[in-house]
Amino acid sequence: MVDERLEASVRDVFAAGDVASAWHPFYGRRIRVEHWANARSQGSAAARSMLGEPISYDRIPYFFSDQYEVGMEYSGFATEWDQVVVDGDRDAGEFVAFWLKDERVLAGMSVNVWDVNQHVQALIRSRQPVDPAALLDNDTPLEALVSVRAADAS
Repeated sequence: MVDERLEASVRDVFAAGDVASAWHPFYGRRIRVEHWANARSQGSAAARSMLGEPISYDRIPYFFSDQYEVGMEYSGFATEWDQVVVDGDRDAGEFVAFWLKDERVLAGMSVNVWDVNQHVQALIRSRQPVDPAALLDNDTPLEALVSVRAADAS
């Protein structure tokens, strides 16, 4: 178990990757992400922390997998939700699924749809309600939903 700096309760002992149950400031709880991309990101963050840099590891959990002709990217941390919205063609294997709670995007997974991960993460970070119908509106790109929410917040 480590804090947001990836330091254990024993001074100067750090952990990263699969073994690290890290305090996540964004989620306000400990989480573990078992994927090499997380290990790489946490490893460099732990090294900066060891060198005395003030860090707070709060990357949105992310993983991807390519399995034959299916490519998937998942961002977020959805342990409970009240709605799943799927935009795209499930039969063709090209869609984006969104896990929502109280109309807030908790996680998103794209299947054979590319260049949406950064927008999914922005929706998660915004913590703003999103009309589920807007997620299904092909005339409204995801980045527009984030921009609208950011403009509303200012």
